[in-house]
Amino acid sequence: MLKVDENAEPLGAGYRFVCGFDAGGQIYCWGSNLFGQSSPTGGSTGGPRANPCVPTPVAHFGVPPLVSFEAGLTQSCGQDASSNVLCWGSNRFAGFGDGTFTPAESVPAAVPGAIGLSGITQLSVGVGGCALVGSTPSCWNGFNSGGEVGDGTFAQRFAPVAVSTVEGFALIVANDENSVAGQTCGLTLTGQAFCWGSNRAGELGTTATETCTVAAVLVFSCSSTPLPVDGGLTFTDLDIGFTTTCAVATDGAIYCWGANRVGQIGDGSTGRSQGSL
Repeated sequence: MLKVDENAEPLGAGYRFVCGFDAGGQIYCWGSNLFGQSSPTGGSTGGPRANPCVPTPVAHFGVPPLVSFEAGLTQSCGQDASSNVLCWGSNRFAGFGDGTFTPAESVPAAVPGAIGLSGITQLSVGVGGCALVGSTPSCWNGFNSGGEVGDGTFAQRFAPVAVSTVEGFALIVANDENSVAGQTCGLTLTGQAFCWGSNRAGELGTTATETCTVAAVLVFSCSSTPLPVDGGLTFTDLDIGFTTTCAVATDGAIYCWGANRVGQIGDGSTGRSQGSL
């Protein structure tokens, strides 16, 4: 059993892999290693490599002690005590945010310019990623086909761009499961929830008026800029899944919205998506 440092994020779960801290800030990972995201070795992706089935230290791959960690879809990233960002795994969806789009596996290395931003105070890695500098949000994504970057466009963004909002954010969360068109959500300094990107299952928690098309066959509603979640509630925490979003209200109650085919909403029902609170 790992002893987790109470001053660090204890666990980060990505696509079929998990990483955690020990008391000294060293990272241990286990699970899928298809892209070198749990035991980076360098080279090309897709080849055979061992999947660590027990917590395995990644320090011998050059990862220094970290103070925060984020697991993405095919990559892992973290910050050291000087707020430098290090990433490893695959950059196939521009998840490193360093201006490149390369599928090859990478050994751990400081991302140039700390993901193009300095003074990052919160990092969220998903298919692409998002970060806060103070309360100012920026995002990047190699697809952005649903507007999940939030800059008012659907252009590929290999490096961070500012989210189109006048709100100050206390939390931002990038989708780490949906590579086709996902949602991004965050909480403002006053606890209001905003979401943007794909709304094909109501995961934005409100009505989106833009229309997105992927591969000429998948057509869905979306928003390329942040929209306030319906209901007028304030929240203390928020997280997102494939096409479902959940948040903890200030009174401790949990609210969810979006896809509900297998009961993700948690209200005893299944079937139809729930588009708002």
